[in-house]
Amino acid sequence: MAQVLTMCGSPKIRIIEEVSVRTRVASGFSRFIGITLNEQWVYDRGWGKFPAILWFQDGKVQRIEYLPYRSGAR
Repeated sequence: MAQVLTMCGSPKIRIIEEVSVRTRVASGFSRFIGITLNEQWVYDRGWGKFPAILWFQDGKVQRIEYLPYRSGAR
């Protein structure tokens, strides 16, 4: 995340979500094992370029997606 902030600056939109983490046990049920932080950062990349969404999980980039439309001109 620090490297992305250094290279790209602050995102236009930042969404933070706490998600519970579960695991399966031998009986087939699931058990709560902790909480992870998921974040979505939306960058407006400037004129002529579609916005980008960066998906983070526990501070690491998991996915980068480009929106097929300008955020305000849908």
